[in-house]
Amino acid sequence: MKPFANTLIVSLLLICNAVWAHPDGHDKPQALFKQQAIEAADYYRNGLIEKGMLNKQWKQAKVSNAELKRVEYRNNWVVTYTSSDDKSLDIMMTSTGDFISHEEHQAE
Repeated sequence: MKPFANTLIVSLLLICNAVWAHPDGHDKPQALFKQQAIEAADYYRNGLIEKGMLNKQWKQAKVSNAELKRVEYRNNWVVTYTSSDDKSLDIMMTSTGDFISHEEHQAE
């Protein structure tokens, strides 16, 4: 009888573990708020500067706009920086803050 009880206990523990581990969204990344998106864009901008992919002038640039835009059927954050010489830099991220791309624009 004792082996049966041990098997039953182990089986119940495995079933309980499987029930608790089901993917119900607890680990799903949350969409960023505006201030969080700006902080994430600052992080990516600084990383691009350190890697030499952006000019160091962008370190002093100020955020001129941050908005959640619908791009290719997805909501993406676009944070725009403007430099003192009126150039602009867009950092695009997913709504959860993953880096997508950056684009510089010259003053017109």
